[in-house]
Amino acid sequence: MMDAPIPFITTGEDGTGLSVNPQAKEILRRITKPMVIVSVVGMYRTGKSFLLNCLMGKTDGFPLGATVEAKTKGIWMWTGDFPNDPSKAMVLLDTEGLHDPEKGSRTHDAEIFTLAVLLSSILIYNSKGAIDSNSLDGLHLATELTNHISMKAEGEETGDEFAKFFPMLIWAVRDHHLELTVDGRDITAKEYLEKCLALKRGRGKDVTNYNALRETIRAFFKNRSCFLFPLPTAMDNLKNLEKLQMNELDPKFIKIGYEFTEFIFKNGLCKMISGKEVTGGMFSTLSEKYVEAIATGNVNIESAYDYMIQTENSKAIEKAALQYHNQMNSLMFPVTLEVLNKENMKAQNQATDIFLNTAVNNDRNMQYFQNLNQLLEQFYQEYVAKNHTASDNKCEGILKNLYKEIEAQVEKGEFPRPGGHAAYRDLILNMEKNYGQIPDSEKGPCGQLTLLRFRSEKIEPKLSTLLQTDKALSDEQKKQEHLKLEIEDKERMKRLLEDQNYALKKQQNEIKESYENNLRKQKEEFARQHDQDMKNLQTNMKLAMEEKERLIKEGFEEHANLMQEELREAKEDIAEKERNQKELQEKMKKEMDEKIGKMKEEEKERTKRMEEMQAKVEEGNRGGGGLFSALGSAIDGVLGFGRLLKGFKT
Repeated sequence: MMDAPIPFITTGEDGTGLSVNPQAKEILRRITKPMVIVSVVGMYRTGKSFLLNCLMGKTDGFPLGATVEAKTKGIWMWTGDFPNDPSKAMVLLDTEGLHDPEKGSRTHDAEIFTLAVLLSSILIYNSKGAIDSNSLDGLHLATELTNHISMKAEGEETGDEFAKFFPMLIWAVRDHHLELTVDGRDITAKEYLEKCLALKRGRGKDVTNYNALRETIRAFFKNRSCFLFPLPTAMDNLKNLEKLQMNELDPKFIKIGYEFTEFIFKNGLCKMISGKEVTGGMFSTLSEKYVEAIATGNVNIESAYDYMIQTENSKAIEKAALQYHNQMNSLMFPVTLEVLNKENMKAQNQATDIFLNTAVNNDRNMQYFQNLNQLLEQFYQEYVAKNHTASDNKCEGILKNLYKEIEAQVEKGEFPRPGGHAAYRDLILNMEKNYGQIPDSEKGPCGQLTLLRFRSEKIEPKLSTLLQTDKALSDEQKKQEHLKLEIEDKERMKRLLEDQNYALKKQQNEIKESYENNLRKQKEEFARQHDQDMKNLQTNMKLAMEEKERLIKEGFEEHANLMQEELREAKEDIAEKERNQKELQEKMKKEMDEKIGKMKEEEKERTKRMEEMQAKVEEGNRGGGGLFSALGSAIDGVLGFGRLLKGFKT
């Protein structure tokens, strides 16, 4: 939570020109929770800041001032936890007062108002006295929104379509003193607002002008409410309002203030984009894009959303990849294949969660999740190779160290003698015994493989030479020893291939499990965002139907009939999204079935290659290098198995 508000959208020294404060961007980037964004707009010096201070639960947050000089320039920001729901964040935006005579640009009001509307999930319009021609005139900027904003990147659009993107409107009337009665009947603040927004019948210019603003407000802000605040204290104390404690204010004002804050806290409307709750990073990117677009005079909501989605989804991939590397790099290589796979699944789960929690996911953005999966598979293969290299180097170092004394005796020529073969063989057996006592957790996955290669390159040629030249052995004994060594080599290769087969099969099952788990999470998040998007569309359609009923009651059936097209399009939009969601689910199921089928084919291929290698080992013989050739082919085949696993998650 921030101690005090800070500038968010700043202006130049001449009061014009807008930019996003880097400090505010940094603060927003740290907010990973869904955000309820409340903006307040209104005429300058009407006490807008006090309303936001009420939401903060204090009277000294946003600067109030006690003179006719406007205190707020640009847009100020305060962030904290949303009351009663710490899973959300609350962002309060205090805007520069409208119609300030000190401003140097007539378009400045329009720019500030446009930003407040586009960035908020709840927009508070603050006015004084009553809802009359003067206070309504303060909202004349609403009629100009379509001059500054377009919704679609291309194609025709209507003002009614903006309502889907615009915030809830809360009209806060300050210092209200009129009785709420109509024809002797008490009415609510909401009914009072609707009465003030009711249209007049007639065709004259005055009637047209009267209805124009009201029609715009009703079309753009279908979700609206109203609160009527009495004077907070005696007139003489208003200049000290910032210093007064809550118990020093008028009880009626405190009551309305409590109802006002509870209404906002109860509704808790998060800023949404395609069913995804906006977080700090998304909001920061969107704010920068809107400010940039305002400077060029071309604010397009759809393009801004697409840019934000592309930017934030790309950042989500980067964050997910960074988390994956951080988790995997916590390993001290080499490690066993089991440890590597376990850590990979943990790292992939973390990376997937980060992406799904921060990215906008729908049928138009599937490529981002697919790109992430491809990256994670690529990273995994790189860590497999890294671990293999580290293991091979570690095992080779261990073997060289264990063989060092034996090699020194070889160099001294101590074995070319009767009985030398047996002496050398016994030393090797003892070396292999010591090597076998070193745990796999220290050697990694290449323990047996490196030993076999070391034997093939270093030991077997020496053993073969000593066997042939050892005069202590008869030809029959040499033949029996040769056969014994060949059987032992075959048994070593069998154990290696069986162990590798078991390890790779387990690895493949874990990869399949990880793939299915990631896909399940993706489907759940896609479905959640779709359900939220559908809920928002249903709410918008309900509000449109209520507006249509009001128009009929007011006697404007022709206006109500015009809304029939809007309702028809809303129903079509809902139906289309449902179709897209169904197609997406079918597509994801098809892709999953194809991946599982591919895994089964890879399993068959791996089993076939393993059987072929085992056959080569069985057929190999020591004469003419046949067994050595079989050993080499088998070793190459085992090393190549990692490539068979590629593509399981892509």
